[in-house]
Amino acid sequence: MSASHPSPSRAPEAGRAARARAAGSATGVELLERGLFALLLALAAAPLLLPTVGLLDYPEHLLQLTLAGHLGEPAFGGGALYRAHLASPYGGMVLLGRPLAAAFGEDAALRLLVFAGIAGFALAARHLLGALGRDRGLALLAVPLGWSWCAWMGFVPFLLCLPVVLLCGAEAWRVALRPAVRWTHLLPLAALALLAFAFHPFALPLAALLAAVLPLAAGRPRRAVAAGLALAPTLAAALAWLVTRPRGLHPEPLPLFWWTVSSRFEWLCAYLNGLGPEELRPKLFAGAAALVLAGAALASRYEASPRGRRACAIAALALFLAMFAVPQQAMDAWGLPGRLPPLAAAFALGLSRLPRRPGRRALALAALAAVSAADLAGVHAQLAAFSREATPGRLLAASLPPGTDLQVVFRLTSRHLPQSVYRHFGAYHVAAAGGSTNGGFLEMPHQPVRLASGRALPPPALADHVLLQAEDDTCPVPPPLAGELVGAAPPLWLFRGRLPDAGWRLVLAGGAPRSRCRLEEALNGPSPWCRDDPYDDDAWWAWPPSPR
Repeated sequence: MSASHPSPSRAPEAGRAARARAAGSATGVELLERGLFALLLALAAAPLLLPTVGLLDYPEHLLQLTLAGHLGEPAFGGGALYRAHLASPYGGMVLLGRPLAAAFGEDAALRLLVFAGIAGFALAARHLLGALGRDRGLALLAVPLGWSWCAWMGFVPFLLCLPVVLLCGAEAWRVALRPAVRWTHLLPLAALALLAFAFHPFALPLAALLAAVLPLAAGRPRRAVAAGLALAPTLAAALAWLVTRPRGLHPEPLPLFWWTVSSRFEWLCAYLNGLGPEELRPKLFAGAAALVLAGAALASRYEASPRGRRACAIAALALFLAMFAVPQQAMDAWGLPGRLPPLAAAFALGLSRLPRRPGRRALALAALAAVSAADLAGVHAQLAAFSREATPGRLLAASLPPGTDLQVVFRLTSRHLPQSVYRHFGAYHVAAAGGSTNGGFLEMPHQPVRLASGRALPPPALADHVLLQAEDDTCPVPPPLAGELVGAAPPLWLFRGRLPDAGWRLVLAGGAPRSRCRLEEALNGPSPWCRDDPYDDDAWWAWPPSPR
């Protein structure tokens, strides 16, 4: 027998050796994928280790978490100024955060919750892709998608809701594929829908959309009825909340407000993982990710689960179209269109595929990880620059004795981040100083901690200290602030003494009338949000703690 042909007795051994080498290569690539995923999660957490977190609504939620644990203390109103109402769709954040706050402090606890939302989104996207029969390696791109517009806006309750909504989609798909459905099969979907609603009420329509679309995509429309029945407990909880929630201090509910279709297209990349349409980083990420996915798909001839691919396409399209149908503002929630693109993108990842050959697959995974890592590095750079700008003011506020009445007067914009990132930043300083009130979320009836019935915020002139942020480092101390200067970190000054109401308006806007929109436009130029603004009051411009 020729030496080039193995004997029959050696052929099975050669086959087993080849299969063992292939299995070893596959295991190595799988370990590479998991390692890259863990590395990207670490990079996603890095911005949350900075001294100051530059997410728009983060300070308001920090104050909510702080007040929930200190309602009875004298510095926080002694139990007479605020009430905790945790049986609301936003109460899940506080219920989850208070044990963490007891162990690590409020700021660290809220940072952990933000990271749970970001990392949970990527992990849930990976689970969803696997449930749909698609390649889980594609979820490497879901890690930077966790730093979506919702994260930059500081929508912490909605961040916690997003991963659970994706898990609802995976369960709805499983219900659709079952040959027979028993009521016990619906329990996981029912429990996940209730959990998502405990974080944010918008979870219910999102879960309902996926429960309807995914069974239809599977070719089993009757399963949509079964999935809908699993959402019945959540619907009952939503109706109970709508009937029992109290009215706020501003008109309720907030009026419906739509943006134009062109505006939503303009913001699309920012909605995915940015803060504003003028940013270049989200557009570079979207372009690079599309190129890598296209190259990986061309290099792969294997198509896993065509039915799952069809479900990804239909769900992504439904969520994308819903972005143009929902109002910009409804039921106390703002920016509803911006909350849908990350979910649509998670499903859209399943439209691509990765090569199966270990060498090519490893290269594709490395390319996906490189695109994601570059974007996460850009996120960290932006937030690090903002932290250097904003931390001195927070430290000045923290230097005051607990319970100090602090008024914060800020410009809205930052040199490093688009949008009015300082809009709610006074709550950060009040929480740091141990103060007890804020003119923003505490007036809203859907918040878990809010003003007690019949209570109103004190006028801005009652503050003992004033923290002023000027336009730049060279700005002189304004004449109306003639009180004692007790701290400075230009462009921030901390004064002891009360600033007259007219005085702080003069400092902010050069004598602008009592209108938040007029003040905003005087500071930052014309604003598209200043038409029929329901929050047209001075409380959003000063944060005075407990009344006399």
